[in-house]
Amino acid sequence: MTVNELQVAVDVGARTHRVAVGDASGRLLEEFDLAHTAAGLSGFFERVEGLRGKHKMPVAVAIREGTGIEPHAGRFAGGVSGAAGDHCRSG
Repeated sequence: MTVNELQVAVDVGARTHRVAVGDASGRLLEEFDLAHTAAGLSGFFERVEGLRGKHKMPVAVAIREGTGIEPHAGRFAGGVSGAAGDHCRSG
């Protein structure tokens, strides 16, 4: 059974992060870069929340740090929270 959700993958970098958003069928909906700043992180949540509203689907996030992809903060059925902020450190 395929879960109908938006799947957000974040590839964490030192200065910028690459984000891909797709649906459960594997169709790529959007790709963008995310600045390694508080403003960049805020923009990420706004953008994902906008896609959640547009597609009327819950959101699942996976964050890749180093060598693997780890699901982070589960699925967000009622919006996108700031939990992924732990992965963006200033400096």
